[in-house]
Amino acid sequence: MRGHVRTCVIICALLNAALHTAAATNETADSVRALTSGWRLAWVRPVPLARAAAAPLVVAAGRNQRLWIADQNAGEVCVYSTRGRQLARLKVAHRGVISALDVDRADRLLVAQQRRELRVPFGEVRIFEKSGSSASSYRMIRSRTYPKYWTGRSVAEEMELARARGEYTAFTPPEQLLLRGAAITPRGSVFVIVPVLSTMERFSADGVTASTYMMTELRPWSPCWVIAARDGRLVLGDARNERMLLMDTAGRAKAAWPVTRVGEQIACARPDRGWLMLDPHEHTIAWYGRDGIYEGRQGLPGRYEAVAMPDARTLWLFDINAWTWHEYQAID
Repeated sequence: MRGHVRTCVIICALLNAALHTAAATNETADSVRALTSGWRLAWVRPVPLARAAAAPLVVAAGRNQRLWIADQNAGEVCVYSTRGRQLARLKVAHRGVISALDVDRADRLLVAQQRRELRVPFGEVRIFEKSGSSASSYRMIRSRTYPKYWTGRSVAEEMELARARGEYTAFTPPEQLLLRGAAITPRGSVFVIVPVLSTMERFSADGVTASTYMMTELRPWSPCWVIAARDGRLVLGDARNERMLLMDTAGRAKAAWPVTRVGEQIACARPDRGWLMLDPHEHTIAWYGRDGIYEGRQGLPGRYEAVAMPDARTLWLFDINAWTWHEYQAID
């Protein structure tokens, strides 16, 4: 077992102070304003992959305005231009749902799958990189299964041990799908949430080492999604306590914010700084800057259920009902 663990007293004081500050910030924030006041709708196009093949919808934005999207039926990941032209298809083993796509600074692609079975391994993470000048030239450079840390002989035994330790596991049994349950940092390190165990694992950028972060000081908690901000910090949702956590890559909590229905929120790293939170039920986007400074909330003209940002001035939103892909451009 590896990973950095801080004392409960220090972390609790840190999180309590952060929660108080975040709550005060939200209470004094500007009223919700329409998205179109700061962003211009540039175009609307059909999602280039058939609805039946892409459920659940998992997307990511790569360099040069490329859209990555999971073909769940074929066990593949497709990349498209903004014109809807398919540029490449990457095959992955058909062993589970593609639960996360993410891209690092070098345009390497993370593909995470979750098997949703009551046995180990829970899933795999794979990294692809370009192998030539062609838009279709990608190759897989490494693949790892998770979890690496295990104390019980079976998933059922591990769940009983977790209950005996007073940990809460009901929110994340292995058969429950965790969309956005893995992320790649700008430098290429991979982080993945482990259902049941309430832990997080890290795979190094070179693919050699793996670490497990037990997060003992945060328990009981139920991590439900993770993203990597451009400054390398991690943002996680905690369904058990309905909060959002900011952590460094050593697994140390830096701040926390209360978020209602955090497991249903869709988080997306901003290419310049911070991150955003899409709320499909309230039809809003909340913006967070560096270190999680709250920048305000905007209303949406429709119900979007997926989001990506190819650059700091471009926002992609996906309407699941109409099966359309919308591009918004920031207004100067």
